Amino acid sequence: MHLDSLVEFPICTGNRQQRSPAIWGNLVVWEDTRHGSSGDIHGRNLMSGRLMAVCRKPGIQAWPAIWDSTVVWTDGRDLIANWNIRGRKL
Repeated sequence: MHLDSLVEFPICTGNRQQRSPAIWGNLVVWEDTRHGSSGDIHGRNLMSGRLMAVCRKPGIQAWPAIWDSTVVWTDGRDLIANWNIRGRKL
């Protein structure tokens, strides 16, 4: 199969950065800066097309990972104390 025959499609496009994607089945999650310079975690169900805000809190949320319907990420909303790891079921 040639690369030219593969179908490319947009998952998230915008005027800010989207980075660190992770995928499990039909779910894709990523770090997204559409609401400011710090990252939030967003996701999309590839079957339904549904876009979701997984975590939009103050501070930086970065480096998402996904398994089954659970998303985990590094969370910097409390950087005075430390970085934390948080999670959410989709």
